[in-house]
Amino acid sequence: MGDLTMPAAPPGARAGARRSGRPPRPVVAAAIGLALALTSIAPVAAADTPPVPPTPADAQPAPVPPDLTARMADGDAKRAGDVPPTNPTEKAIAEAKKTGKRVQIPELTDEVSETFATPTGHLSRTEHVEPQRVKQN
Repeated sequence: MGDLTMPAAPPGARAGARRSGRPPRPVVAAAIGLALALTSIAPVAAADTPPVPPTPADAQPAPVPPDLTARMADGDAKRAGDVPPTNPTEKAIAEAKKTGKRVQIPELTDEVSETFATPTGHLSRTEHVEPQRVKQN
């Protein structure tokens, strides 16, 4: 019997290192085969399920509780812009959208940074290395 030795590494490769980080071809082929088999079985299983019976034409939807209706109306009004904004950021964004110009947000501005609301509804912040403003009472 001959000696059991490892084959020599290709030129330029480290000894004991794998040739590539990819899995062996049989593993890849098995994974692809399994995926194809599962996707071809799924439509057959779906075809065996019974169809959903049609709803009668006179069927009425369940009533919606009044408190839910009120909450939904409040949310719709707020999204539509009927409710005035409550915090400074929302107010600045609304003003920027209305005027088409950037609006500074004093509550988010300090000695080294300033924050603006843009007409697109985003916030823009500029930071400086050294103080640019001084808070005075």
